[in-house]
This record gives sequence, structure tokens and C-alpha cells, in this order.
Amino acid sequence: HMLANLHTEVARIKWGVAVADESHNIGTGNKQQEARLTQAVMSALKSVPRVVLMTGTPSLSRPFDLFNQVDILRPGLIG
Repeated sequence: HMLANLHTEVARIKWGVAVADESHNIGTGNKQQEARLTQAVMSALKSVPRVVLMTGTPSLSRPFDLFNQVDILRPGLIG
């Protein structure tokens, strides 16, 4: 994923709005590539005042898989 490679540069930009498509890929797993992507997305979006997360994938089977998406939208809401 391009964001994983460019996350430092992207995080430095002062964005007003960010739209993340395929947000179900912001996972909570331990796979190295997945963790790298999640860390890059979380880093890039943490200072953006308005974030839109989009996905066409139905809710995952484990509610914990939604943790990072909720944390992006409302940091600290669920832990």
C-alpha cells in the first residue's frame, strides 16, 4: 500500500478532511504488513479534524476488528 511507504510525508500535511476508502483494512491483526498499514493510517489521520471512513464490506465477524475505525473517529471512546 502506498500510504505505508509515504506515511511520514502524508502525516506532515495539514489536511482539513480525509477520506479513507476500504477502511475495513485498518485492522487489529498481528500480520506485519497489516500492522504497518494500520500504523500508517492511524498516524496520518490522528491530526485530521474531519475523517470519513468508507467500506462496502459488511461488518466483520469480531467486533474488535472495528476498534481502530472507531478510534480514528472518536479517539478513546472504547478504550
